[in-house]
Amino acid sequence: MMRIHLAFLLAVFSGASTSLLEGTLLNRAVGQSVSFEAPVFVRGFLQLDGLTIAEVSEKKTDEPPPRLRGRLTWDSQTGLFKISDLNPEDRGVYKVENFDGGVQDMVTFTLEVYDPVSLPQVRVTSRGGTCFLECSVKNGREVTLLLKSRGRTLSHTVDPDLNAPLILHRELSESYSCVASNPASNESVTVHPDQHCGGASTSLLEGTLLNRAVGQSVSFEAPVFMRGFLQLDGLTIAEVSEKKTDEPPPRLRGRLTWDSQTGLFKISDLNPEDRGVYKVENFDGGVQDMVTFTLEVYDPVSLPQVRVTSHGGTCFLECSVKNGREVTLLLKSRGRTLSHTVDPDLNAPLILHRVTKELSESYSCVASNPASNESVTVHPDQYCGGLNTATIILCVMSVSLVLNAVMIIVLMYYKRKMKDEVARRREAEETFFDETVKL
Repeated sequence: MMRIHLAFLLAVFSGASTSLLEGTLLNRAVGQSVSFEAPVFVRGFLQLDGLTIAEVSEKKTDEPPPRLRGRLTWDSQTGLFKISDLNPEDRGVYKVENFDGGVQDMVTFTLEVYDPVSLPQVRVTSRGGTCFLECSVKNGREVTLLLKSRGRTLSHTVDPDLNAPLILHRELSESYSCVASNPASNESVTVHPDQHCGGASTSLLEGTLLNRAVGQSVSFEAPVFMRGFLQLDGLTIAEVSEKKTDEPPPRLRGRLTWDSQTGLFKISDLNPEDRGVYKVENFDGGVQDMVTFTLEVYDPVSLPQVRVTSHGGTCFLECSVKNGREVTLLLKSRGRTLSHTVDPDLNAPLILHRVTKELSESYSCVASNPASNESVTVHPDQYCGGLNTATIILCVMSVSLVLNAVMIIVLMYYKRKMKDEVARRREAEETFFDETVKL
């Protein structure tokens, strides 16, 4: 009997390992979309801050609230809820409740929606044969401005005053990248001193590096209003003449546009074939001006997968993500990067491990490439608290002792009851015998 109790209790109190999607932090930019990776196929709900905004019943879904109509969808093939064209009002805690198979399962996501970061503005001045670089960007929520060279961060700045621009300065002696980023997007401009230090002063958009993810759009910030061209790798793909533009090549039709109000060329729904060097030639005012952009298009990074196991009071964290071009996996805590990894073998997943006994300290597993990032936040106290071996054994022993004590009391009760019953019967038999003898 004791063995049965122990086996049952170990099954109840174990579960020292769990796959973590609960508490997933999803960072997105305004205009992007988000899918909640917790499929519902037969019956379930999607909640936002405790209110149900979508219900699936018998493989059908109801109509979403007015502000989400046309944006909130459910895919019967994948079972996933998705919200498109995000805006700041979509921020909040989302819960997917799944009743498939008759068992309730709940997965929680925290969605943050940020304004896309602006393209950094770069200016180079030359004095006495020395070049000086000024890099600036419009500030915003959680925006960081970094100056990088050869993969190293040379300096960075943030400012809680969102009305003040972020600015960095540097003597220009080699190629630098000025990178503006927030948790949902980033923009960068690369500066080559040999191209810009010949004159006294020049405003730099030439040589701008634009990093985008597949499916995103890009605008070339060099306006043409009257007459000009857009070239890709030396071939003209768009021409503006007398405030009108011609039809683009077949593969860019419906995606390459020119806005007569802003003067900007724009390509939507990007794919890897759109990578290349773009040049905007402007003849407005009768003077030729040329601005060069290098566009890189990356696959969006995958959502990191996190697994936590507990043993002997210690939490073991494993963070992994599908590898890809220029993908980096980082493990962060309290704003600090604890470890990171890259791997030139794109077929091998990126994996990081962490061992901790500090259950109050949360960790973020962040996957990023130059165009996108995804992160999962882990709170060890939710998954390791009370699941260590010592606690399990203590719970098993305590409950087992209680159960056995109850069993002993029950056995003693029945034994006493049986004894009283035997005595009562014996007494009745003796009485019957005595009365028989008297007769």
